[in-house]
Amino acid sequence: MTAEVAIINSNAVALAADSAVTVGGGKKIYNSAIKLFTLSKTEPVGVMIYGNADLISAPWETLIKLFRKHIHNKCFNNLKTYGDSFFKFLNANSKFFPEKEQDRWIENQSVMWYQDILKETEKTFEEEKIHGNHFDDDERSKLLELNINKFHEFLSSRPITLDINNSEAKIINKKAKNAVKEAINYLFRDFTLSKKSLNNLYDIAFFCVYRHTFLRNSSGIVIAGFGDDEIYPSVITYEVAGVYDNKLIYRTIDGKTIISNGESDAGIIAFAQEDMVATLMQGVNPNLLEYMNSHINQSMTDIKNFIEENFYTDSTEQYIPIDKKTLGDNFQQLIDASIKNLQNQIKEDHIAPVVNMVASLPKDELAAMAESLVNLTAFKRRITESLETVGGPIDVAVISKGDGFIWVKRKHYFPAELNQHFFTNYFRCKEHEEDK
Repeated sequence: MTAEVAIINSNAVALAADSAVTVGGGKKIYNSAIKLFTLSKTEPVGVMIYGNADLISAPWETLIKLFRKHIHNKCFNNLKTYGDSFFKFLNANSKFFPEKEQDRWIENQSVMWYQDILKETEKTFEEEKIHGNHFDDDERSKLLELNINKFHEFLSSRPITLDINNSEAKIINKKAKNAVKEAINYLFRDFTLSKKSLNNLYDIAFFCVYRHTFLRNSSGIVIAGFGDDEIYPSVITYEVAGVYDNKLIYRTIDGKTIISNGESDAGIIAFAQEDMVATLMQGVNPNLLEYMNSHINQSMTDIKNFIEENFYTDSTEQYIPIDKKTLGDNFQQLIDASIKNLQNQIKEDHIAPVVNMVASLPKDELAAMAESLVNLTAFKRRITESLETVGGPIDVAVISKGDGFIWVKRKHYFPAELNQHFFTNYFRCKEHEEDK
C-alpha cells in the first residue's frame, strides 16, 4: 500500500510519497519503492503512482522513463496535454503489453466479479440454512442466476470508459468471451446455467474493458505541475485499469483533480491510504463519519417504522391522516438534513481553515506539510495492529513555475558519489547522443 499527498496553492504544488511496497499477497513489505518522478527532464511536471506498481506486466517506473525519453525536451501548453500525451504514448506501444498478459488481465478482472457473484449467492445459502431452509440443485442455480442478472444490470449501467465504435466493440466482445470461457466453466461447474445467464457472464468480461468497472488491481497516476501557457499549477489524477486489445483502459478521477485558475484553488489531496489526512481535514476519522451517517439513517428509519407500526391508521376519527409514502419522504428529508448539517459543520470548522491556510503557504512550508501528512499516516500504522504498509524514506518535491521541479528530499538506491555518469547522462540531449 501507499500514502501520498499533493498540496496545491496558486504558487506551487508539493508532492510527497512514502517508500513502502507490499509483495507476496501482503506477506512482505519493502521500504525502497520509488513512486515520485519527474515527467519531463526540463519542464515543471511531476508524476506519482499508487496502487498497482505495474501496468499488465510493465513497471510504471519504466513506462514513465520511456515516455520522458520519448518527449525529450518537448513542452505542452497545459497539464492535461501531458496526461493525454502519456496515455497516447502507451496506446501507441502495444509491444510493452504482450497479448498473453492482456488475456490474463481480462480473465483476472472478470474472475473477481464472478467470485463476488458466487460469494453473494453463498451468503444467501448460509443465511437460509440458519432458518432451516435448504436448496436443491435447481433452486441453487436459479438463485445464482438472479445474482448474475443483478450484477449484469449494475455493470451495464456504469459509465462508458472506452471510446470505440460498434465494430471494435464486437471484436473485443468476442476476444473477451474466448479469454474467460475456461474460467467460467471452472467456477460455475456446480451449477446449471441458462444461455441468458451464460451470455451475461460473457458480457461482464466485456464490461471490464468497456465500462467503469475498475476493481482492486488498478493503478493511480497523479500528474501535477504546469503547462507552458499556465501560470497556476494543477493536479490531474487518473485511474488505470489495464490494457486489452492494445487499448489502454483508464479514466480521470474528478474528485482528486484540481485545474487551477488562481481563484481559491488551494487544496490537499490524499491518495491510497487517506484516513489520517481525512482525519486532519475533517476533524473526524472517515470510518467514524461513515458510521455516524449510517447511525443517523438507521435511527430515523427505526423511528419511522415504530410510528407506522404503532400509530398509523386509516381512520380519521382519532389521527391526522397521512399516507406511508408521505411519512417516509418526510423522514428521508430529516435524515438528509441531519447529514448535510453535519457535513457543513465539518467543512466550516475544520476543512475551510486548513485550506485557507494552505492558500498562503510558501513553497518550503508546502513541502514540509506534505511530508508531515505522509509521516502521520506512517506513524498511525506503526502504533496500531495493522501492517506497516506506509513507511520508509519519504520523497518530497515542489513544483513551481519559476523554479521548475525541485527535489526537497529524494532517496537513491545507489551512492551518488559512485555514479556521476548517471547525473551526467540525465540531461544529455539527443543531438549529443547522435554525435557520439
